[in-house]
Amino acid sequence: MSRKAEMNNIVIESIGKNKRKEQDIKSIIGQKILEARQKKNITQKELADRFGCYVSNIRKWENGESMPNVAVFFRVALFLNMNTDDILTLMSNEVRKG
Repeated sequence: MSRKAEMNNIVIESIGKNKRKEQDIKSIIGQKILEARQKKNITQKELADRFGCYVSNIRKWENGESMPNVAVFFRVALFLNMNTDDILTLMSNEVRKG
């Protein structure tokens, strides 16, 4: 295998690992939002209305398909009484795994 092909494989492998880490982080955040929302006993619609977004956004966050941007995440976390330190620690641990 040529040096160029080896480098390409390394880059492709690294991209794959980063995508898996990103998905793990999305899943962690989504699960925490879901748990906190249910604990507060509010619907996805109520949460969406509160933050001016669509129910589909909330569903995607909770399913790990996407994440709110940082500003929205912290507003949602504050509203839902989420411990952001715990979430950031979990995210940091996921990043370090790879």
